Amino acid sequence: MGPSAPALFSSRGPALDGTPKPDGLAPGVAVAALPAGGRGLVTGTAVAAARLAVQASRLARQRPAEAAAGLRAALEGATAAEARGAPKPPPVPLGPLRLTRRGDTVVGVRFALGAFDRGDPLAGGSRLEPAARLDLELIDAAGAVAQRLTPVGGARDLLPAEYGYRLPARSLKDLAPGAYRFRATARAPRRTSPRVRRSPAFRVR
Repeated sequence: MGPSAPALFSSRGPALDGTPKPDGLAPGVAVAALPAGGRGLVTGTAVAAARLAVQASRLARQRPAEAAAGLRAALEGATAAEARGAPKPPPVPLGPLRLTRRGDTVVGVRFALGAFDRGDPLAGGSRLEPAARLDLELIDAAGAVAQRLTPVGGARDLLPAEYGYRLPARSLKDLAPGAYRFRATARAPRRTSPRVRRSPAFRVR
């Protein structure tokens, strides 16, 4: 292992938005004087953070006119370049939309969103595919939005899980007779093209 490689116990990415981590590295082991005399070994994030703070202070004195973003980029170095050049993630996994019923009446929808595979931390680590945004709507036979079921701007930062939505009784009463579908639009972090799924059609009488 090279001197600039993260230790085996270091935290690793990707972050929630898919960018590689860590974005800053410093030695996390030091020898310190003990209160009762002698010396001891201290390790961990506190040691690495203190060393990064010293580097940042020296850099700020060397470049007094540099903005904070420039100082950070200089500190991050090659790791930051890797993060900026990281490939975009694939579309977020979105399972089929399954209708939920109470008797003969459709009252909601369920679906799987995102993916998580626990892997060996020494062989690539785990795979996490969250959703940056989810929009859930009820559309009519023509594809027009009859009701928006998530907040304005969509539900944000959703971890992989099985999700469900139950239509309030008032929402069902407000629907005009006709055919409807649920439509889910999921977006992955750092990706503009969404993944869209529609449920089977159902009728409101």
